[in-house]
Amino acid sequence: MRRWAFLAAALCATVIPSLASAQEQAPFSERGHVVVVLDGLGGFVHQETSYPNTPNTQSTGGNFWGFFPFSPIARVGVHGFVAGGLSVGGGLIYSDTNQGLQLAAGTTFGVVPRIGYAIPFNPVLALWLRGGITYWDTGLSAGGSEWQLAPGGELYLVITPVSHFGITIGPWGEFAVAGKLNEQNLCPGGAGSCQGTSQDIRANFYGGTFGILADF
Repeated sequence: MRRWAFLAAALCATVIPSLASAQEQAPFSERGHVVVVLDGLGGFVHQETSYPNTPNTQSTGGNFWGFFPFSPIARVGVHGFVAGGLSVGGGLIYSDTNQGLQLAAGTTFGVVPRIGYAIPFNPVLALWLRGGITYWDTGLSAGGSEWQLAPGGELYLVITPVSHFGITIGPWGEFAVAGKLNEQNLCPGGAGSCQGTSQDIRANFYGGTFGILADF
């Protein structure tokens, strides 16, 4: 009896870890159906801004670096794999920065719906392509506001050194199709705010970023 008990225990000690190891070896998009992401934890952004209906206003550009929560590209999201590598989800944008994607300092909120597709290479590496529409609205610290609607997307290399946790890194871009800048002008002598101005604005962004994710 003791011999059979010993053999059963040895078999369990061999098979159970093997099954667990096999489960852990499933690649990204196959081992979990829900993914929670923090995109834009940090990164680099190049900005190009133009004013289509104000030809006398010079276009501007700039380069920005940042880390959450001061990163101008920080966004928290949830995505679900619905069929194979096909994912559907989105995120929320939050940025509070003096050197962000806008013309002046301000606080930005936005939404980022995305459809994506993941291509796993092995249990550790995968590519995750996502695309959709980005909308954000900024309350400018100097007064006024700015909003923009832009198609965009990301191509992330997903690195998962441990099961259910990963790092994302790769390029992204967003290219505006609509936007408005509303500014408040100071009255003569700097007393209060007088009538503001409004103009169309188009800001295109592209760069590289890194983030983290967990899948369940």
